[in-house]
Amino acid sequence: MKKKHYKEGVDYTIHEYKRKKKRTLEKAICPICSECRNKRICLNRKSKETMDRCGKCKNCRDAENCDKFYIYSEYRAEILRLGTNPNNGKPIRQQLTGTNKEELVKRVIAKIVKNQEEGVKETVYKPNEDSIITLAKEIEEQKYKDRITKGSGFNRNMQTIKAISSYNFALKPIQYVTRGEIERFLECEREKSNSTIGKEYRIIKRVFEKAYSKNMIKENYFTGYETIKKPISYKENKDVKAFTIFEQYQFIAYLQAHPSKYNNILLLSLFTGMRIGEVLALKLQDIDIDLTYISINQTMTKDKYDKVVIGNTPKTKSGKRKIKVLSQARPILENAINEMIPNKDNLIFIRNDNKYYEDGQVNSAFKRICMNAGIRVKMVKHKKYSQQKGVYYINEKTSEVNTHMLRHSFATRGIEAGMTSTVLKDILGHSDIQTTINIYGDVFRYYQNSESEKAEKYLEEQMNKYEERFKLIEKNSGEKAVNL
Repeated sequence: MKKKHYKEGVDYTIHEYKRKKKRTLEKAICPICSECRNKRICLNRKSKETMDRCGKCKNCRDAENCDKFYIYSEYRAEILRLGTNPNNGKPIRQQLTGTNKEELVKRVIAKIVKNQEEGVKETVYKPNEDSIITLAKEIEEQKYKDRITKGSGFNRNMQTIKAISSYNFALKPIQYVTRGEIERFLECEREKSNSTIGKEYRIIKRVFEKAYSKNMIKENYFTGYETIKKPISYKENKDVKAFTIFEQYQFIAYLQAHPSKYNNILLLSLFTGMRIGEVLALKLQDIDIDLTYISINQTMTKDKYDKVVIGNTPKTKSGKRKIKVLSQARPILENAINEMIPNKDNLIFIRNDNKYYEDGQVNSAFKRICMNAGIRVKMVKHKKYSQQKGVYYINEKTSEVNTHMLRHSFATRGIEAGMTSTVLKDILGHSDIQTTINIYGDVFRYYQNSESEKAEKYLEEQMNKYEERFKLIEKNSGEKAVNL
């Protein structure tokens, strides 16, 4: 039988990558890094991950002068034309790696020959064997049925499950999933935000807890001393910051000069601390005759099918509350009631076509208003597509704001005025005072220090005053003693 010749690019591909291994011996700092004046990117060469953020470091090939890493070549081969994975419909991939290209080519050819003789061994998972994905969907369906999660929460969790399903380990029967596969998955996800990582981690953890309780697996990787911990993202958390006093004035002045259908919605959130969903679900019967109090009983949300609906309850259990209308909010409320469009739900805010407003719609309008008002404007790359150019990017102005800032601004102004955390918790509808402290702790601490300074100044004034009196008494006592 004639021996077949296998060609690179037809039967397999080989790519060269530059790898870095940390040096153990100290060496003088490399000339490129020593001349660099922007070490904020790499956090002063903290680790390989931070150094890879810098284009010069990531693409550096100067192996002799690098004082941080040994730079060496690694080759990765991928065998082509193996067929389709029956589990997810994607091409089957077999990859091999090595540091010597010639040796790697020999291994690849041996693997191709073995595949031809024995066939490609790709496990087909039977539908009746529960995977992470099937168990995760069961859990979310049950939570929605038990009304633990609402429609919007259910949809978010299902989107997260869909993202996890793109990884092959999530389609295996759960008893065959290894600790290493989960740890590698979570490590790869560290490029995403902490919020996204948290959602994925919680879903997988709940699945393993359920599987372990049903004796489907022998070990739960998420309990015990060696539990798999939630990784921390490489990205920094984005804190929602309140308007400054000047920005708030700037925002209100712009709305007064440029009337729009969103003005009353945004201003009511700013002066009451209500969530935008709560403002949009506000009904006429929720406001007393004197416009003194607002009863918050529901919020605008989405159902299981991603349709906008009025929720029976607010976001949290303690979100059901009664708040006082401040003098600044009363004219806005009066104006909103006067401009109210008649509708079957008796909502104060509704579109001209009698459809519900959506949070995203109001948030987009808020961004446009702040951008036009010159509040926190920045340039971003926006993806475009045309038949002539294909995919291309343009620089566009936007504002780095969102509607939750209005709620934060109300809370911050309240703390500045001396409002206590307990009162603020009840107004905002937080389920736990710890939530209020976690979110606004820095603001509270700042104003506590300010109040401490006032107390210190007052105490010093009182001590000085009594010290003067005491000296005067001593002087008078001395004079009387002399006279005697």
